[in-house]
Amino acid sequence: MAGNTKDGPDTVSNAELKTIMLRLESTLNKRMDKLQSQVNKLNQSVSTNEETIRTLEEKITRDSEQTNELAQETVPNIEKRLTDLKQDIEKKLLLSEIHDRKLNLLFYGAEEKKDKTIYEVVRNFLITDFNVPQADVYDFYIVNAHRLPRRNYGGQRKGPDPIIVRFGHLPDRNWILEQAKNRSYVPERKPVMVYTDLPAEMKRKRGMLAAEAKKLRREGRVTRIKGTEVIMEHRAKEQRQGPWVKYTG
Repeated sequence: MAGNTKDGPDTVSNAELKTIMLRLESTLNKRMDKLQSQVNKLNQSVSTNEETIRTLEEKITRDSEQTNELAQETVPNIEKRLTDLKQDIEKKLLLSEIHDRKLNLLFYGAEEKKDKTIYEVVRNFLITDFNVPQADVYDFYIVNAHRLPRRNYGGQRKGPDPIIVRFGHLPDRNWILEQAKNRSYVPERKPVMVYTDLPAEMKRKRGMLAAEAKKLRREGRVTRIKGTEVIMEHRAKEQRQGPWVKYTG
């Protein structure tokens, strides 16, 4: 009859359509939940990475500050301590060398005599230049003595080679040194000159001041070497207790 319709095989009822929609919604919700979970994990990972990055940045900043402090303060302090230590060691070594040479004296101007031993030459100028009685000259205990090769200037020798003498007793050495300082200057006579034995660098500096020291001695003054530096001081010969004056040129 017209007006009557029957459901065909492809016809979906409202109940079935509702069921399908519910299933689809459930599937979508599950996928959305899964996606949201993945997003949350990703956000958490990003947050963790950001925290790690901040921690690393803070560590780099601290390390940079420590490096700067090390470069600006610690390293210079270490360098200064090493420099001070090096200078202290060098000074102690110099003092040790000065002490080791303390019993030595250098004699300049003693003529070379092939028929006499070096010890006989030394004792001879002790008699002639220092007025040591011949009977007493053997009281000076000489440990060793020899000549030092002198530099040649233009192929010519400038006087006889100096003699270095090592005494066995410091009072003997000091007595001769004092006698040498107190000798009167005689222009027409060339006495044997006496100097303390010093390390090479100090000896070189002393040589540079020798001419000035000679002028001062001609003026009736005495000179001396002080400490580990070659500082020349002078005072009037008659003022044995007077103050020393530093030579400034």
